[in-house]
Amino acid sequence: MGAGPLIRTVEPPAALEGGEVALLGERLTGSGFPQVRIGGVPARPTIATGTRLTVPVPPDAKSGPVTVQTDAGTVEGETLTVGVRLAADLHPVTNPAVAADGTIWTTVSGSRGQQVPAPLVRISPDGRLEAFAAGAINPTGLHLTPDGTLFFTSRHDGTLYRFRGRGLAEPVAADLGRATGLTADHEGTLYVGDRGGTVFRVAPSGTVRPFCRIPPSVAAFHLAWGPDGALYVSAPTLSNEDPIYRVDSGGAAVPHAGLFERPQGLAFDAAGRLFVAAGQRSRRGIFLVEGPARARPVVAGANLVGLAFAPAGDCLIASTSALYRLPGSALR
Repeated sequence: MGAGPLIRTVEPPAALEGGEVALLGERLTGSGFPQVRIGGVPARPTIATGTRLTVPVPPDAKSGPVTVQTDAGTVEGETLTVGVRLAADLHPVTNPAVAADGTIWTTVSGSRGQQVPAPLVRISPDGRLEAFAAGAINPTGLHLTPDGTLFFTSRHDGTLYRFRGRGLAEPVAADLGRATGLTADHEGTLYVGDRGGTVFRVAPSGTVRPFCRIPPSVAAFHLAWGPDGALYVSAPTLSNEDPIYRVDSGGAAVPHAGLFERPQGLAFDAAGRLFVAAGQRSRRGIFLVEGPARARPVVAGANLVGLAFAPAGDCLIASTSALYRLPGSALR
């Protein structure tokens, strides 16, 4: 029997169920199909060559070492960190929102115009789920203030709402187009992305004025306020690839990074690093933006729409149907 398989690296180092990771090495196939395990759970490769295995992460996989077994032997590679599912049967459209105490807000948004009985979902730090009607249709972008007030947009009626955790949500500003993305600057001024091409600035008084123009999106605007005092915007269009835009304090928007395939939610971590849920060169997941033309996949995942960082540093990632938690240290 010749030399056994060798795993040199696992890329990316973290994943969610359904995401595809690549095992790179040597002699990864033998006379038969290789057997792969992630944290002890079988995972069947979809592509197998002697130097690369493409492996979807199964739903029941746990964090742990990746192993490959061939007829020439078994090898253990580095640990793959697998995100923990916090909630399913959701319909987030963009980033979740996280409070200082770790409380998470997300949505069961529904298709446009669909009246979901309780579309706002709150997850307590101990994992309890509570749903709220709030009298709104299609809650989309979310933003939490330090006092726990939730602001959200409705892409159904183009309204920005305020919700205090009980009763009905209060309209704050209207006529915001197909209102999707939502964020706030360091002074508490809110920014609402109309996927028709305008980002609006909404003062605490409710006064609205256009802030900048971005090419219209076929899906949604996603907004994040950067540590440099600029607004960052992603907006998937009919193009195969789109950039992330940086908008300065005067409203001038320029391409900042990319290109990405269908870029969606984006967020900065405590160190000021920018992450985006997107695709690039047929890889899907969360990318770390390292420069205008440099981005590196750090989490493999399918159908991802947003992310946020909890005060303790954990990363919360939303797909179109579920919410996951990953330790921030896994995004290396």
